[in-house]
Amino acid sequence: DGEKGAGLHTCPASWLPESTNLKELRSALRPALDLPMKMILPSHGAPVLTGARRELERVAGQGSARS
Repeated sequence: DGEKGAGLHTCPASWLPESTNLKELRSALRPALDLPMKMILPSHGAPVLTGARRELERVAGQGSARS
């Protein structure tokens, strides 16, 4: 994770506290799936203006994996 390119991404694992891993980060994102959303405006990276729920599902590990 922390990859470059189109779509939503998590931060690199090196940015996380030692007590947190990427699996826990993805799990922490899942409650946001209960919220209505049209777009996602991340602090780093391009905005997700369409397909916001699908992108968040993918990043949170709830959707199909992207290679």
